[in-house]
Amino acid sequence: MKKIFYIFFLILVFGFVVRVININNHGLVFGYDEVEDLIHVRRIAQNNDLVVIGKAIYGNPDIRHGVLSYYLMVPGFLLSHQNPVGVALWNGLFSLFTGVVLFFISRSIFKNFRLSLIVFLLYIFSFLVIEYSAWVSHPTFAPFFVSLFFLGLWKIFEGKSWGYVLSLASLGFAIQSNLLFIYLIPVFLIFLLIYKPGLPNLKTIIFSGIVFIVSLSTIIYTEIKFNFSGVKTILNFSGSFDEGKIPFYEKLKMFSLKIFELLSYNVIPQKNYFGIAIGISIVLVLLFYFLKSKQDDRKRIFFLLFFLFSPSVTLFLGYHDKPWTFLGILPALSLLTAFAIDKLKYKLLIIPIVALILFLNIKTVSIKEKKSNLFTTMPQSSFLSSQLNVIDYTYNASSGKSFSIDAVTYPLYVNTYWSYHYPWYGLKKYGYLPTWSGSNQLYPHNSLKEASGKEEFLYLIIDNTPDIPSWAKSEAIRTSNLKSRLLEEKELGGFIVQKRKLFLK
Repeated sequence: MKKIFYIFFLILVFGFVVRVININNHGLVFGYDEVEDLIHVRRIAQNNDLVVIGKAIYGNPDIRHGVLSYYLMVPGFLLSHQNPVGVALWNGLFSLFTGVVLFFISRSIFKNFRLSLIVFLLYIFSFLVIEYSAWVSHPTFAPFFVSLFFLGLWKIFEGKSWGYVLSLASLGFAIQSNLLFIYLIPVFLIFLLIYKPGLPNLKTIIFSGIVFIVSLSTIIYTEIKFNFSGVKTILNFSGSFDEGKIPFYEKLKMFSLKIFELLSYNVIPQKNYFGIAIGISIVLVLLFYFLKSKQDDRKRIFFLLFFLFSPSVTLFLGYHDKPWTFLGILPALSLLTAFAIDKLKYKLLIIPIVALILFLNIKTVSIKEKKSNLFTTMPQSSFLSSQLNVIDYTYNASSGKSFSIDAVTYPLYVNTYWSYHYPWYGLKKYGYLPTWSGSNQLYPHNSLKEASGKEEFLYLIIDNTPDIPSWAKSEAIRTSNLKSRLLEEKELGGFIVQKRKLFLK
């Protein structure tokens, strides 16, 4: 037993090392959403401002996510001294813990150590998982909580009353990570209808209900405060999102193709166009064994399919093709793939096939450039390295002299990037802070003091993404021309930075 423990520990350590390599090779995506999340974390960790209401999503302020993820990121924030890379690695630990949860799910369902070990390895070293685990945002924790949710469901089937507590607590925490996971509520009810477990005693029902309410308490408070705007928006998906107007058969087609694509990424990440063939093959293997198995085994196999296709309940409302939509089924991908591998007729092939899959996934991590499109296409300005290059330029070009900054970034008129980066990176490295020369900023985006008029230089930072309208860029340049003279202009990683000499007052 001790030997197995050491082997698992070494796998986890190597899994963490691979996550470090992934960030170094592919760069950390740190767009405005991610910055906003860490600004909320900073409120908690530095200002002792106990956040209760999560941020509203841009484009639809009626939806506000939970705050649990902010609190979970606090240790990573503090340990890394606010460095987003450190927070990303801290978040990555949860993907390692998810691998452990999956091992126990597999052991509980199939009582097969070999199969469970394959699941563990596939998840820990899945390029798909590694990419998502480096996401510095609230949905990152969803796979961990969704895995616990399904572990609880299986324990309910086994007659363990604590399964209700685990499942309902994890359900609340999953919804905290992203309001989209409200779809797990009907999944929970459907599971009870299909598997018909025995009813728990009254004590378990009451305690489970209390745990669920507590786990969702900040969401419940937020929804009450804003007249249930989030729930109404999701239930009225067809009227709130353009994707909701797509015909049902088109939604089903896109959903199925996405499932197969993700299954492919989990096996051969470089060749995602094999997705349909690989995905269909894996699903067909499960269906084959489902049909030929006895009743008890059918329930086990169906549980894996139930896990994989659980987001399909959302199709009755709409189809949301965003990176976080399928986060909850990342664990199911490894479970299904491992089951298909374990059922190979020639068992001697299992080790080389698993080794090949691990090699292909780790190789993709080692490549020094992006080879996937797991996230929506990100502009160069959304990478942390680009933003820090801008900060280095403003300090180096100022040669120790005072300067002010103004920025045209998304969302307009909100100082997200620079409000976060200059205090943790610029101040630590160069010993002083610039001032802010743009529109007045409200807490918590006001970490830079307003310009005093005594600064020597002004840097106008323009995000070169087409998401920002040309009129906003032109207006910022026109306003800057009224108080400064252009000295030079540089393009740095998706940003246009103008160094300007301020007029004497």
